[in-house]
Amino acid sequence: MDLEYNINKNGKILVWIYSQTSPLGLHDLSEEEKKGSKTLMTEEATGCKRDIDLKQIRNFFENEKEGNFDAQIEVKQQIRTSFEEFKSELKKIDKENPLAYQCFVFVFLTYSKPQHEEYNEELLHFDHRFMAEGLVPQAKIIDEVKNLNVTKGKPKIFLIQADDLSLLKDKMTHKAKPDYETPKVIKIPTDADQLIIKSTIPQRIANKHAAKETPSFLIQAFLKAMKTKKEREDLLTLTTTINRHVADLITEYKNKSGDLRATDMHVPLVTSTLTKLLFL
Repeated sequence: MDLEYNINKNGKILVWIYSQTSPLGLHDLSEEEKKGSKTLMTEEATGCKRDIDLKQIRNFFENEKEGNFDAQIEVKQQIRTSFEEFKSELKKIDKENPLAYQCFVFVFLTYSKPQHEEYNEELLHFDHRFMAEGLVPQAKIIDEVKNLNVTKGKPKIFLIQADDLSLLKDKMTHKAKPDYETPKVIKIPTDADQLIIKSTIPQRIANKHAAKETPSFLIQAFLKAMKTKKEREDLLTLTTTINRHVADLITEYKNKSGDLRATDMHVPLVTSTLTKLLFL
């Protein structure tokens, strides 16, 4: 029985980056919050608005094409597209040679919204003129990926930076939770070969005291861990390093800002159903 996923130079790792550069319902935010969201966008030569997370994560994987990964790297990105457009593009890869890809890395740079009744988990923002069509349960997104023939039996990594904008509000005005809440059943992935790393700490938090435009805590931590990992350190083990880096960033932010909401910021949630060791 193989103990490792097969990642070699004859195959490809597909890195798919989705960036939602501003939240749906922006008009519902305060003027200060609107300005804060806009300052996180940068204008590229292509005319597209891309956040710093997208630039950093794409640069990392494109530069790593030089040979630091065993397999070839193919990078795909979508900026401010609808969930239907995402699904349409996703289905196209099912028409490719099923042996072309050995691993999939999906990076979602977006926003979160409170739990949804059907899936009992946060909704992620996709672009749409109607908010109801743009808010999609995380489990539904992952279902679209796992249902493809080309992804079956292969490792699927989901790196999710979904800003919770409520963390930008003052703790005194933050709606207090009742003393007792009815427990909600969270849908835990049961399908094999998945690793989900998710953070909801807003990218704006990372830029409050930064000298220059800075990626979100999750992206900073992920890139630092990937660049300094030990030889033959599998990705699941590496998530403990990622979380330690985020914890350090939260502590540093708390000490610099004195922000009471820092106590509501947590390390990324890691969920794994990998059945083998994954080395990237």
